[in-house]
Amino acid sequence: MTRGKLVIVLPNGGFTTREYNGDMYMNQGEYGPSAPISPGDIARKEIDVPTDYDSFVEMVRKFTTYYYGPEYGNANLSPEDLEIECEVHPLHQSSIDSDLNIHFAEYFPYWFSDFIYLKNQSGKQITVFTREGDDVILDNGQSEVFYFGRKYEAPKDED
Repeated sequence: MTRGKLVIVLPNGGFTTREYNGDMYMNQGEYGPSAPISPGDIARKEIDVPTDYDSFVEMVRKFTTYYYGPEYGNANLSPEDLEIECEVHPLHQSSIDSDLNIHFAEYFPYWFSDFIYLKNQSGKQITVFTREGDDVILDNGQSEVFYFGRKYEAPKDED
């Protein structure tokens, strides 16, 4: 199962979803536009939408309703369980510093998911420090995908 989380960095800190457990890979990112759309493909598109906390929560609700709804084929949740799955939580203090930079060095204790769909809406440029020690700069309004704490790069066509 390929897991994933949606994350936003705002001026007052970072916020994350619960972990979605299954199919959070980017099928079209891997196989091109003719491949079936996966929840990861939708997450990649939807993470660009939020501009503040409220719109992030709204996007999470929309994505979670799709993910657990009949359109995708996962088990329908009760309204109570859907509320729990839609919760947004602050990032752990070891994952984000006072300058709002993101740290993936200690990946598994704090992040764990295969894919992190991350948007910077902090009002300033931030740095994501990857597990490999690379610095990935994100301008305000920019989003990026990370795979096990590394910047995700879709496979290149080998002609």
